[in-house]
Amino acid sequence: MNKITISEELKLEILQNLSHLAKRLGKDPQHLFNKIFSDNRKFPYFMDDIFKCVIDGHFLEKNPKDLVYLDLGAGFGINLTSGLLNGFRCYGVEPSPNSFTGTYYIALKLMQENGISKPEEKLFNCYGENMHIINDGFADVVYSYQVLEHVKNIDEVFRETKRVLKPNGVAYFTMPNYNSFYEGHYEIFWIPFILSKSKFLSKIYLKILKRNPIFIDELNFTTPYNIKRKAQRIFEKGEVFVLPWGVRYFGRFNKYIYAAGLISFYNEVKRKHKHVSLCLENSFPFLAKLNTKTKLKFFGFVSKLILFLFSPFITDFRLIIFHEK
Repeated sequence: MNKITISEELKLEILQNLSHLAKRLGKDPQHLFNKIFSDNRKFPYFMDDIFKCVIDGHFLEKNPKDLVYLDLGAGFGINLTSGLLNGFRCYGVEPSPNSFTGTYYIALKLMQENGISKPEEKLFNCYGENMHIINDGFADVVYSYQVLEHVKNIDEVFRETKRVLKPNGVAYFTMPNYNSFYEGHYEIFWIPFILSKSKFLSKIYLKILKRNPIFIDELNFTTPYNIKRKAQRIFEKGEVFVLPWGVRYFGRFNKYIYAAGLISFYNEVKRKHKHVSLCLENSFPFLAKLNTKTKLKFFGFVSKLILFLFSPFITDFRLIIFHEK
């Protein structure tokens, strides 16, 4: 797999861009840089087994590199550049009031430094709520990693995602669970089911911890139930699934909560998306052992019970939508 390179000049520019955010979060810009540009950040086909299973299984007869991918909220362009470097047909969405400053401009420079010609043709300067410069039915796959909590209007983002997706396309989102014990931007312990109900209480809590509360105003408190309900309402005929992305604070038992999410997703997706379930079995062999009606019924029930009881330990979650028209 081809890896992204970053010049020292561009790194300094990124650090400068991050300095304002770092100050509000009480973090060091270098810490944020290391987090954003970690080796784990790459095109999702290479870093997320669930994403790969969904793509390979749902688009069974197509080469994954022939599909059109749209990175909604491309940020500094890491996922976008990684995909392009490895032969995928990728495009991105990132807003910028001024094309010569901010993340949009840095994403263009990152692509240029990595040999991507005409990067401005790969990155659309617009908001997820209004992707007017993108045609209807443009993309086979719309993906977005840790972006929905930052947008101004989640409903409008879903409507626009539905519009730019091709029939039979896939939308794939990840985001924080604000009904969990962890807040990832401040990297602090969070109080689930209480702070997610009130930004006023959240700000008081942050002040008690001697943290700057101003960043809270920019966040949507995303939770699995509310996000799934929004997606189901807007996508109507589409199938909507939610499963864990990150699990914390339960020690060695974290993996069992994550496994419960996989079992629940496998049990549901198997009904209409046989090839996706087969890909899941190949990536997670323990699922194949559950492939009987009795076992699936039992473990499906147990997995849902575990997810309900231990939901505060699920710090981030995936939203997967199979679009139909």
